[in-house]
Amino acid sequence: MSWGHFVVDVCQSEAVRPVKTGWYLVAIVLIFGGWMVGVATAGTSWNLVREATLQPSTSPVDAPNRSVAVFTDVPQTDRDVRCRYRNGPKGSESKQVDDASLTLTVTRDGTVWTLIGFVPDGGKDVQVACAPKDRATDPATYAVAAVEGFTDRQRLGLGIGILSSLAGFALAGWTWWCRRSRPTVES
Repeated sequence: MSWGHFVVDVCQSEAVRPVKTGWYLVAIVLIFGGWMVGVATAGTSWNLVREATLQPSTSPVDAPNRSVAVFTDVPQTDRDVRCRYRNGPKGSESKQVDDASLTLTVTRDGTVWTLIGFVPDGGKDVQVACAPKDRATDPATYAVAAVEGFTDRQRLGLGIGILSSLAGFALAGWTWWCRRSRPTVES
């Protein structure tokens, strides 16, 4: 039996027969519904940042296979504050900390901390230093937190979205094929 005959036989069986146009709607719901679940799952990764333990940025944070969140107690939106980080001992190359993609605050011991930067992939002995670009006196204190599972949750959300899209497009393609290959009724 050839592949074409197998597909036609499956499309014509009573058990599985997606020949109605409503199956296209099911495919669209599968795609968009999957992406909504994926985005919601990825969004919960920020809860891990909220729950992480803060420590002063003056001491290195051990964050292998974790992300590093950078917080300040005095948000300075009118100043250009830049943070840099490096993995390992002094003298190793420092890199720019990515700006936070959303406004997130946490309260610890009566102090409100605002997320200002984020490093998706930390390392061993990550050291973070922040300073205003204008080099004037800085009234802020900075803290860091090693966040366990952030990138895993983000990847899970993306995976859910991609798999639901693949399933939805496969269902739509299968429906199209079965509608195209069904026998026509001649009068």
